[in-house]
Amino acid sequence: MNLRTLIEKSLTILRSKVIGCEFYVGEEKVLLLGLQTLVDNSIDYDNDDEEIINEAKTCIYLLYKSEPDETEYDEDDDFNVATNRQDMLMDLKLQAERTSGVSDIESFNISGKTFTSRGMSNGPLYDTSYITGNMIKLAAEIGAISDEWLDVDTEELWLAEYEVDNSIYELDWEKTSNELSVEFEGKDIRNHVGHVFSCKCNEKEINRTISIDDDIVGHFDIKIMGLHTMEMFDEKAIVLEYEATDKITPHFYSKRFLDDDFGEGSVGICVFGRSDENPSSRFEFIEYVEDEDGEESIEIELFSYTVNQEEN
Repeated sequence: MNLRTLIEKSLTILRSKVIGCEFYVGEEKVLLLGLQTLVDNSIDYDNDDEEIINEAKTCIYLLYKSEPDETEYDEDDDFNVATNRQDMLMDLKLQAERTSGVSDIESFNISGKTFTSRGMSNGPLYDTSYITGNMIKLAAEIGAISDEWLDVDTEELWLAEYEVDNSIYELDWEKTSNELSVEFEGKDIRNHVGHVFSCKCNEKEINRTISIDDDIVGHFDIKIMGLHTMEMFDEKAIVLEYEATDKITPHFYSKRFLDDDFGEGSVGICVFGRSDENPSSRFEFIEYVEDEDGEESIEIELFSYTVNQEEN
């Protein structure tokens, strides 16, 4: 598809407004390029093969330097992960040390009004679509992009697009340059546990309790109710049944997966819903198996848990 076809058939830009003001997201300076209302004219279909009509959406565009990696590491930090466990521990550490940035914006506060993002995408400037490229061109043509930004290597620049309410056009943008701020999405709080326990598949009357004291949630128990085999995607799967407060989401894995070579083994989280017999039970996929009648005990690890912010 050439550019002419893309412009004529793939999108319609209904309205644009160049803004070209700078403000800070955290400690990072960004350039608010402007607004665009557009329609994606590509043809989509629903599950019943009915054609979907794409509605117009209004987006706000930010130009920024690629988010810096501000994390400092000790010389003894080992990045040569050998097992899945080491990789996941490193991921927990990086999550805990990461600061919020452009990709974490939940809403914009502009002149006393809040505009919540309905969807967000971002990527390197050199990989931008025509839609965002058009916004850059319009801003450059009227001098809304200063030399400070124009002289930056494109390899260092990223562009972010946020879908917002169309009423954002009604603001007096001549007076908003010093009245811009953002709110970030709540940051997941995930804590490592590393508690290992053993049980057999379909073992009856399992009654194990893992007790945890959390700085936010306080004291809570996770009760292990059973380990079951069931059919999942035409394969036999081991599924853990447990009870826990809705304030947290536990993350269970088989110990052999965690100790396996990095990238090896089967893993995934699959919540099957509530049990009719035990309404408070939750279910989580552990691993696939070939012999569902095996007598071998399986070592399972409560590797970590996430604090559910909406429940605090």
